[in-house]
Amino acid sequence: MKVFGNFLENLELHDKGSKLELGNEEGTILYVRRANHNWDKALKDCKMHLFGVYYSEHTLTTDQRQQAVALAISEYLVAGWENLIDEETGIEVKYSKPNSASVFGNPELYLSLNFFILNHANSHENYLYEKLEEDKEALKKP
Repeated sequence: MKVFGNFLENLELHDKGSKLELGNEEGTILYVRRANHNWDKALKDCKMHLFGVYYSEHTLTTDQRQQAVALAISEYLVAGWENLIDEETGIEVKYSKPNSASVFGNPELYLSLNFFILNHANSHENYLYEKLEEDKEALKKP
């Protein structure tokens, strides 16, 4: 039985990531995984890595929380990217975990780009089968 077809999520996109176009002139695209139980685990792991096994959620400062979210974004949510250009050198930045940590660990991005990524990862609409088909059709166009 197939019901609620407009809510059927493509689980493949949960792992590979759905496209998030940043709308800049370079055409940067991030591939963002779904914020689900794996995201919760990644965030917890990052907090333990940064603040120790016995950290207390209640004693973390806002900056510490944002630092943990930034690390979890780089370690888990962003699965890759295309056309990410270093604005100072004009050279394309290849995707890697260290490069990702460097990009998303910038405190000046905590409330802008990182928040934009989190919103994308939390929206079911970005992981529907329909979205995958739309992306495939867009790739076919010249």
